[in-house]
Amino acid sequence: QLVPATYLDSKSLLSARRLNNDLLLIGVLPEAELVEAGGRLGRTVAWVVLGTVILLITVLLVAMSFLMTRPLRHLMIAISEIGNGNLTPKIALSSRDELGQLVRSFQDMAGNLEKSRVKIERLAYHDSLTGLPNRFLAHENLRHMISLARRENGKMAVLFLDLDNFKRVNDTLGHQV
Repeated sequence: QLVPATYLDSKSLLSARRLNNDLLLIGVLPEAELVEAGGRLGRTVAWVVLGTVILLITVLLVAMSFLMTRPLRHLMIAISEIGNGNLTPKIALSSRDELGQLVRSFQDMAGNLEKSRVKIERLAYHDSLTGLPNRFLAHENLRHMISLARRENGKMAVLFLDLDNFKRVNDTLGHQV
């Protein structure tokens, strides 16, 4: 226990402790030295705490960038590619958390969009019964072949085949025949 005292005309703190029955240990510490040492210790503790807080914030920012910001940026780029028509973007992220599930959902969505695009294109340019090119695709192919023949000073021919009573064949024998 510290007791205020005056020693050599300066304020001091006095503490005593009995070591055994015949021996008493007395310590005198000038108050100014104690205040100065306490101030140094306080400043040292403050710098250590400040350094620890700065280091902790830096580590958290780096971890957040590595675990969240960078993967989200990659995902946003992939989503933008999907929006621009690239339905098979490369998404370099394979985590098992919610972000990984979101990536898998976007990959599934892009795959479904690609399948739908192929199906729509097939329906738009081919006859559903025969699978042959429809009138629009045949016209586009013919126009392409004409321009190719002109460009290469070549020749080309068109064969038009018309089947009479084709409806009767379908009605009597069925579409599969």
